[in-house]
Amino acid sequence: MSSTAPSKKTQRTSAREAAVQALFQISVTGASPERVIGEFLDRPVTDTSVAHKPQFRRIVTGAAECLTELDATIDPLLGERWSLKRLDTTLLCVLRCAIWELLHASRKAPARVIIAEYLKVAYGFAEDGEIRFANALLDRVARSARVSEFA
Repeated sequence: MSSTAPSKKTQRTSAREAAVQALFQISVTGASPERVIGEFLDRPVTDTSVAHKPQFRRIVTGAAECLTELDATIDPLLGERWSLKRLDTTLLCVLRCAIWELLHASRKAPARVIIAEYLKVAYGFAEDGEIRFANALLDRVARSARVSEFA
């Protein structure tokens, strides 16, 4: 039985999933990003240990530092009957991480890839209606932030 190194794609997907989990932990416990990042990176070999560590660290640190900006981006897109407080915490963490990447990360990953990967994370806990909602919201942010990709 041979073991192969995980592909960069798998590592980056794993980093995004772990980043959502870490941001959730920060949101729920109030722990510092540095502490939570350390806890994730010190774990024994598991699925999250294959995460692309630099990307994981960038997403968690960036999203945690930009919460006010991210929430200000999300809030007006929610509509009159919704508020940030009404959103499921995990879904909010998915949106925050995805939007941080769309706004602040390197442009190496196309917006459509970022959105697809975060929606894949959301499929683990969200219902179809929430997935459609997240997709529409992320699409609006991407079209505004990365105009050239949608021209």
